[in-house]
Amino acid sequence: RAGGGGAMVGGGAVGGGGAMAGAGMCAGVGAGVGGGGCGCEVESGPTTLSYVGGGRGDYIQETTYRYVGCGAGEFEVVSQQKANYTCFYIGGGVGLVALLIVVVVLLMPTQTTTTTVSTTALPYNCNTRDNPDMWSLAKKTYCCANGGLGCPTTTTAAPTPAPTPPPTLPPTLPPTLPPTPPPTQPPPTLPYDCAAGLANWAAGWSDAKKAWCCAHGGQGCTTPKPKPSLPYDCEAGFSNWQTGWSAGKKAWCCTHASKGCDQ
Repeated sequence: RAGGGGAMVGGGAVGGGGAMAGAGMCAGVGAGVGGGGCGCEVESGPTTLSYVGGGRGDYIQETTYRYVGCGAGEFEVVSQQKANYTCFYIGGGVGLVALLIVVVVLLMPTQTTTTTVSTTALPYNCNTRDNPDMWSLAKKTYCCANGGLGCPTTTTAAPTPAPTPPPTLPPTLPPTLPPTPPPTQPPPTLPYDCAAGLANWAAGWSDAKKAWCCAHGGQGCTTPKPKPSLPYDCEAGFSNWQTGWSAGKKAWCCTHASKGCDQ
């Protein structure tokens, strides 16, 4: 087998430009594989796969995986983790904006206020101790306009009194209404109606009704009795009882004959 530019002679291998002569003898210029010394090897036993270096062998190794059940193996399918730098970007942006604001504030020009002292002499000295009434009109006008001194006094007119309000009249009382008359009592209810069933009183009336109607109206009497003298004749003038009858007759006829009743 040739390796690294060598030649095989008599079953031997030569590496690095050397040559093997005879049965296992090593000859050459002294250069070995990968810069090492020359070694002599012979085959002994069955062949096996061994790692000889990248790009030097004829075979490659492939790894396969088989599912053996939940929690029974040594490998797991996991997703690759990716770093999230969003918080760093946001924090950096906020910090940059804050830094920019600070720099702008520091670099802003400050307003300088300059106070100029006027050296011009005033026309009048308003702080003298004399009486302002003795000042001239020009000094009074100047000092009143610039210092509020020497101003002419104004007489305040007395306030006009408010007009006297008119006297309060007593409240008008509502008119007094006449007392409400008491309701008229209805006439007493009679125990029997002597006009009902009068045509057949002998057979249709009870003995009590016959006795009552005979005593109070002279009707239903088994033995004719002379009618007692009545104080009023309720049949006389009945057509004009409202204006023609007296109050006593109205009350008596309403009670005894149910005639002349106001209601």
